[in-house]
Formats: sequence, C-alpha cells, structure tokens
Amino acid sequence: MPYGRSKSDNEYARTVFDVDAPKTVWMAVAVSFAARLIDRDPGDPEIETLIRAEFRTLHANGIVPQKPR
Repeated sequence: MPYGRSKSDNEYARTVFDVDAPKTVWMAVAVSFAARLIDRDPGDPEIETLIRAEFRTLHANGIVPQKPR
C-alpha cells in the first residue's frame, strides 16, 4: 500500500522496520517501553507523566504537530 493512504501510515511506522501499525498501537508500545525504562507497572501515573513530557517536547520542536492536552 502506498504511504499516506491509511491511519496506520505514519512516519513512525516507516521509521521502525516499516511496521504498518496504527498510532494507537505505537501508543501502547510507548507506554510499555516507558514502564520498562523506569521499571514500573504500566498503570503507574509516572508513566503518563513521562509520556506527556515527551509529547510536549516533540511538539515544541515541531516534530508532532498536534498540541498536547
């Protein structure tokens, strides 16, 4: 499938081994990875804090166009 034609097509899907996965799957990967990085349960509120901080950083640098809530 040519890029740009589905919800699962995005720059992250193309960057990481050309995996064709929706952004919600990448969010699950991010939560799981953050939990492993700080050795916490994925439900720990600190995981959300880390991901929100990363989202703000990516937005501030023009990498993610959507504004964080």
